[in-house]
Amino acid sequence: MVLFSTVRANGAVYAPLITLVVSMFVGRIGFAAVLLPRYGTDVLWWSFPVGSVISLSLAILYYRFGRWRQAGMINRLVKEEAVQQSQAGGEAGGRLNPNG
Repeated sequence: MVLFSTVRANGAVYAPLITLVVSMFVGRIGFAAVLLPRYGTDVLWWSFPVGSVISLSLAILYYRFGRWRQAGMINRLVKEEAVQQSQAGGEAGGRLNPNG
């Protein structure tokens, strides 16, 4: 959850969504569907940790090797403007001290 929250906070939302779908349908439902006839209903309980391990593995791989760091939610022009405003000359306190 922490890895995906970090990735989503930076603007990359599709990879965590795809990972969730893969871990849910392939991991949980696929695992349960394949092994249910052989092992019975206990497989349903084992499908949850299998899906979680798949989700964790994909999250680690995307966090480590994905291009989420380049996604960035802050536009470069906005960032340059913020830098210019922070370096602009003015009264200390500026707008925070309207009485002078």
